[in-house]
Amino acid sequence: MVLVLVAALAAFRYSALFLFATEGDVPPASVVALPSESEVVDDDVECGSGGCWRLLTVRPPSGTTAEDLVTELGTRLGHRIGGTIWDPRTINLSSEVDEGFLVVRADYWS
Repeated sequence: MVLVLVAALAAFRYSALFLFATEGDVPPASVVALPSESEVVDDDVECGSGGCWRLLTVRPPSGTTAEDLVTELGTRLGHRIGGTIWDPRTINLSSEVDEGFLVVRADYWS
């Protein structure tokens, strides 16, 4: 009985995620696993033609550069993170270095 209830709730959750998905959906900032000494100095949501995305501006840990952080995180253009049990949608990540900071873009739509 419990297994049937869990399966029904999961089916409802997944159906709702996909049926009610909009271009305004953005992944949470927590999807980007940052090293402990990194600091998010700006968390912004921007929208344009084709959807919305989250931009995280990250200060790398002292003693490292933004380029080092790119290598550690693996956030290169076209990198994808698989979904979780709670939210199975794939997240697209890209990044660029801007004046010593790493700017990470996360979205569901690109």
